[in-house]
Amino acid sequence: MSQAKKISIVLSAVLAIVLLAAFGWRQKAQPAAAYFANKGMVFGTYYNIQYQAGADLHDSILAAFDAFDHSLSMFNSASVISRINHNQDTLTDAF
Repeated sequence: MSQAKKISIVLSAVLAIVLLAAFGWRQKAQPAAAYFANKGMVFGTYYNIQYQAGADLHDSILAAFDAFDHSLSMFNSASVISRINHNQDTLTDAF
């Protein structure tokens, strides 16, 4: 094997080790996401949600419950399904 090829292999190995070390250090430097717990009452029952995320998602969870309630709640007289059941003109939604 030629001297140039040996140097090329050694330099490639050193570069690979440096890149792997840098990547591993960067992965460890990132903090783990926090755990959150949200609970409350919805649709006549209780919910308790625990999740790992970068931020508290409680407002998004409530928005999803409100969208579902607006669409499919039979106990909400203004919901899409209630208006359909009462033969009222309405536009359907994604649910």
